[in-house]
Amino acid sequence: MRNLPMKIRAYRDSDWLDWLRMSQALFPHHTAEELAAGMREFRTRSDGAVFLAERGDGSLAGFVEVGTRPYADGCETSPVGYIEAWYVDPDVRRSGYGRALLAAAEVWARERGYQEMASDALLDNEVSHAAHRRAGYEKVERVVQFRKVLDADPEHRDMESSVNYQSISLQQKFALFSEQWQPKVIAEMNDYQFKVVKLQGDFVWHDHKDTDETFIVVEGVLRIDFRDGAVEVSAGEMFVVPRGVEHKPFAEHEVKLLLIEPRGVLNTGHAGGDRTAVNDVWI
Repeated sequence: MRNLPMKIRAYRDSDWLDWLRMSQALFPHHTAEELAAGMREFRTRSDGAVFLAERGDGSLAGFVEVGTRPYADGCETSPVGYIEAWYVDPDVRRSGYGRALLAAAEVWARERGYQEMASDALLDNEVSHAAHRRAGYEKVERVVQFRKVLDADPEHRDMESSVNYQSISLQQKFALFSEQWQPKVIAEMNDYQFKVVKLQGDFVWHDHKDTDETFIVVEGVLRIDFRDGAVEVSAGEMFVVPRGVEHKPFAEHEVKLLLIEPRGVLNTGHAGGDRTAVNDVWI
């Protein structure tokens, strides 16, 4: 096994894009939007942490997500530390990076008084099995999991598919939340979603490469900055940002806004960062 220079440290906001890149490599069957939503949710957990591995040149080569679970198969204590995700870039595998990441996770767990660590891997992922064994983990069970989608109650299916003849009050929806920069879905039309959001202050530069984005100001004054200019949108006005155009919303005072965009579009586009909101939150 090669011993390459490395540094293990806690996650920083500037690591977002590398964390997302490695998450996509670890979970290739999930979209970037799905992974980003899960990553943002994980960052809000008080019982979880993310550690990164740096190469000697400062570039990132791996990560581990560690959290808390009340129970894990084969463990005798509760709660336990749990390896939620573990990844190392191919060029530095079998050189100590993976084990060093697990060691950081185990230190985190010991500091919280946990006596056991647990993890999991797919049945056919022999590479992960071997890596766990080299790090001192023992196999406790081999499990095949099942699922079944439950259809709606046949007695209520027709009623659920009928039209809801009730208008949507924007003011009522705005009254349901106070957080800013967190869009909430209130309706859908084909593949498009209508989202209400409250904004104040400065946002991040970003674009949406595959779709236009419609801003309709309900209350307040919104300024949308572009690299070569800006547009001011007042209450009762709207503006469509063309696809692929980099822009940055700004509001000196709180603005109430209606967004229209396709389902699955992230509010930060490909920019990422802590301002990325969880998608598909309905109110």
